[in-house]
Amino acid sequence: MTGNAILVVEDQDMVRDLLVAGLKAWNAFDHIYEAKSVEEAFERLNRNPDIIIVLADVALGDRVSFDILRGMKMGVLGSQKIPKCIFLTALQRPSYVEEAKSIDADGFLLKYSSFKELKQAISAVLDGKKYFSSNLVVSSNSQTLLSSREIEILNAIAKGKSNKTIAAEVGLTTGTVKNYIHNIFQKTNATNRVEALVNAQEKGWI
Repeated sequence: MTGNAILVVEDQDMVRDLLVAGLKAWNAFDHIYEAKSVEEAFERLNRNPDIIIVLADVALGDRVSFDILRGMKMGVLGSQKIPKCIFLTALQRPSYVEEAKSIDADGFLLKYSSFKELKQAISAVLDGKKYFSSNLVVSSNSQTLLSSREIEILNAIAKGKSNKTIAAEVGLTTGTVKNYIHNIFQKTNATNRVEALVNAQEKGWI
């Protein structure tokens, strides 16, 4: 893997520092780049075409890192080759696993996995294989829950944000946000925002 680089995307400084330290000790990459947000990740990827793999925490503030892979597939890197993507999560949410599969992510691990497993995942993905933690795969066999985008919007609703504000923050139109909220109401069996929040929290979806 010499001559190649990895990008670590994590908004928690301590966690990011631990990941970077472990990767440096492994000595498998010439360069290890860091980012704290989806926007910083795009900047790093555009400036550093030597990045061959992205390791990203799913939850990045008010955004989800799945947007990084979506953006790359929509052409934000121009003619650059799309790096492999492995996502990390501290939450056992089946919807995250389904979302990762739906966007053709290369790997998905729990954040409390061992560094040994992380190295196995990275090696497998760079060999052209998929690597999803067995714990996550088992969890995803339960009923389909909210998508990561719906969870993102519901969390914004919990903070009292308006449709217009949510739309601006996640890069969608107000009409699209309304459609997402309609779907959230259906999935949570709710008729208003408060019911949707309460029902989703009772089910452990947020």
